[in-house]
Amino acid sequence: MKYLPFIGATLFLLLASCSSKITHPKDYDFALSASNKKSIDQTYTTLDFWNGRLSRDSTNLVALPKVAQAYSDLFDATAQIHFLKASEMALEKSAAIAAIDPSLYLESLAANYIKQHRFKDALRTLERAYNVGGGTASTLFMLFDVHMELGNYQTAQVLLEKNKDFSDFNYITRLAKLKDYQGDLDATIHYMEEAQRMVANSHKKELQMWVDTNLADYYGHAGRLQESYAHYLKALKQDPTNAYAKKGIAWIAFSHEKNAAEALRIIQSIPDAYYSPDYYLLLAEIATFQEDEAAKVKWNNSYLNAVANSDYGRMYQIPTALLLAEEENAFKDAIAMAKEEVQQRPTPETYSVLAYILNLAGSHEDALLIAEKHIRDKTFEPEANLRLASIYKSNKKYDELKRLEADLKDSSYELGPITTQKIEELYN
Repeated sequence: MKYLPFIGATLFLLLASCSSKITHPKDYDFALSASNKKSIDQTYTTLDFWNGRLSRDSTNLVALPKVAQAYSDLFDATAQIHFLKASEMALEKSAAIAAIDPSLYLESLAANYIKQHRFKDALRTLERAYNVGGGTASTLFMLFDVHMELGNYQTAQVLLEKNKDFSDFNYITRLAKLKDYQGDLDATIHYMEEAQRMVANSHKKELQMWVDTNLADYYGHAGRLQESYAHYLKALKQDPTNAYAKKGIAWIAFSHEKNAAEALRIIQSIPDAYYSPDYYLLLAEIATFQEDEAAKVKWNNSYLNAVANSDYGRMYQIPTALLLAEEENAFKDAIAMAKEEVQQRPTPETYSVLAYILNLAGSHEDALLIAEKHIRDKTFEPEANLRLASIYKSNKKYDELKRLEADLKDSSYELGPITTQKIEELYN
C-alpha cells in the first residue's frame, strides 16, 4: 500500500485502454440500491420471539440454538461483530447444558470460532465433538477445515480420505480446497463446478450463492474474468444485497479495467454501517491508485478504528500488522502481532508476513532464515511469494528472485494494480 508515484499511476491509467471491458453497470445497477432491511427486520422478529422463550427459561435447549442462529444471521447481514459474539454466548451455553447428542451443539460452536479465526479453540471443540459423537462425517469435515487453517495439511488430507465420496457435496468442496492449496487451480475449478451441478436444482439459495462466489474467485485467479463476472452476477440475482459479490465485481472494475471510479461507486453502494473492516482497506487501496493521499489516510484510519474493537480478537491481525509496518513504520507492534499469528497458525502465509515485516525493519538475514525454512516451495499464494521475492532482493539472492518473476507477473489481476506496481519495481 505504498504511495504510487505520478508517472506509475499515469502509466496504469494509460494501460486501462488495453484492458478488455468486462463489467457493464446495466448488469448490476439493480443491486446497488438494494436493501436487506426487510430480512434484517424479520431476523429481529425471530430473535425477539426466541429471546422471549429464554426469558421464561434460560436453559431452554430449543430456544438457545434459535437465538444463536438469529445472531449469526445478523452478523452475516451487517458484519457487526457484537452479533457474532452474542451467537457465541448462546452456543457455549447450549453445548454446556446439552445432555443428548452434544456434538451437534459443539459443531455449531466450532463454526462460530472459525468465523472468528479462533482455530485452536475450534479444534479443541471439534475434538470434543468427535469424542462424544463417535466421529461423524460432519465432524471430520470440519476437522479438515480447521487443520487446513492451522497448516496441518497432511492431517487434513488423511481426514478427508476417511470421507472419500465423489457424490458428496461436502467432500467435493473440500477436495477443491485441498487442490487449491496444492496449486492445482484447474482441479480446484473442476471440483467446484461439480459442486455447482450438485446444488443447481436444490432450493438451498445460500449454498448456491456460496458456490457461485467461490467459483467466481477461482475463475478470476485463472484469468477467466468473463466467467468470474458472470458468477458474481448470478449471486447478485439470487440476492441483490450480497456484499461479497459486489466486492468481486468492484475488483474486476478496479484490477482489470483500472476503473477506480466505478469500483468506488460499487463499494460505496454498500451502507458503511455494514462494512467489515477489510472494506476500508480496499477503499484505501483504490485511493492510493487515484493518488488521493488524504482519502487513503482516512480509510486506513477507519480500518484501524474498526479493528480496535476488542471483540474482533485476532480476526484482522495479519492485515493490521501489515498496515502498521508498511504505512506507520510501527515495526515493534507489527512484529509482535505477526509472531502471535505464527504461534496460532504456523502456515507459510503467516510466516511470510512475519519474515516480510522483519525484512522491512532491516532484519534481512533473520527474514531470509524464516523464508528458506517456512515459505520457499511451500505455498502457491502470490502474496506470500511476493513477500518472499522482496526478502530475496534485500539479501541479493537474485537467482531465487528471478525464479519467482513469471508467476508473480501472471498474478497481476489477483494482486491488483498497486501490488503489480510493486512487482515491477522489484524487478527493475
